[in-house]
Amino acid sequence: MGFNYAKEKKKFDKEWKKLQKECEDAGMSPEAINAMHTYDWEAFLSRRTYSNHTQTLPECLSGNQEDDRSTLFHKYPLLSVSFDIDDFPGRYSWIATISDAHLTEKLALLSSEDLELLTFLMVYQTVSSIKVLDKERLAVRFKDGTEIEQEVINMRRASA
Repeated sequence: MGFNYAKEKKKFDKEWKKLQKECEDAGMSPEAINAMHTYDWEAFLSRRTYSNHTQTLPECLSGNQEDDRSTLFHKYPLLSVSFDIDDFPGRYSWIATISDAHLTEKLALLSSEDLELLTFLMVYQTVSSIKVLDKERLAVRFKDGTEIEQEVINMRRASA
């Protein structure tokens, strides 16, 4: 649903009336209160602009049948991609379809475990959840109930 300006403005004014009274009771100067109001008003306008120019994608990005899909996919066919695993001769041959040479180079450096995990994520889409265990480990649960722990290697970008 879009941004209801009248409703949101009424709520903003009500909250600000209450906040202004609290600030005055606390002894704030009128200039400081006015500066806070100006900042909040600009944030309000920014949220309004963002809301008016953003359309959320549907929760179910793709259905099994053409009729189940959002009208966004009918209006903008570039939002959807078809991918058939049978089109690729090897398990990791999907990497050859990536057009970004830098990304392809980085994928070639992955360990076999990381490449297998990425294949599950990207090709088979069998991951049901990923949970951060700590700074260095993730727990990945697949739709079949299998859960693995994956160590995260901190790969920092080389400074240019």
